[in-house]
Amino acid sequence: MTDHARNVVLSCLAEYIRIIPDDDELLLQSHLFDSMGFVVFISHLEQKFEFQIPEGDLSEENFSSLGRIITYFSTVSDGKPDDSAPQRVT
Repeated sequence: MTDHARNVVLSCLAEYIRIIPDDDELLLQSHLFDSMGFVVFISHLEQKFEFQIPEGDLSEENFSSLGRIITYFSTVSDGKPDDSAPQRVT
């Protein structure tokens, strides 16, 4: 995980909830977000990281917890060539 990705995700998260969860806490199941709030949060992350998350990447595997979200954005923002990487927003 990169510190940059962690800092950006935590900064965005702090705008929506007051309690920062543990990295492995399930965000929707713990009622930290409702479904619409979570969509808005993910949209905010897309804006901050300046790319659109491919629909296929929007999964529980990538977005169920803070740790998984940070890992996802660390991976896709490392500049590694990957056909499944999110498309830059223009």
